[in-house]
Amino acid sequence: MNSKLKLFLPLMASLTLVAGCGAEQPIEEMAETTEETAAAADGFQEAREAAWLYVQEEEEWTEALEPKDRQTAEVSEVVASKYDEYTDKNFTGDEVLLVTFEREDIIAAKHVLVDPETNTVVGEMEGA
Repeated sequence: MNSKLKLFLPLMASLTLVAGCGAEQPIEEMAETTEETAAAADGFQEAREAAWLYVQEEEEWTEALEPKDRQTAEVSEVVASKYDEYTDKNFTGDEVLLVTFEREDIIAAKHVLVDPETNTVVGEMEGA
């Protein structure tokens, strides 16, 4: 009986370690998942997608951004300025969505203006 106990205790300790370690998720992954979930819940996912497709046309930004940046881009409502670059100048003075792709490891940020009604890109904001 003593030999069975000697085998049982290490086996149980091993199983406890394996089960306990398998359920853990790194803190960084949990933070990313939380950001993505929050971004998806704000209702601006279509605007993010339109801005992402627009940014993918520029080689320098295609290489700089990662796929997760598509879901975590910051979106805010702004009034379009006459100083912004537009594909359609009719948006000057109107409320548009500003989609910002920003990364800690990149000095600059990419700012894309999106029509909130159609979710189409209408321009860029320089130097914001």
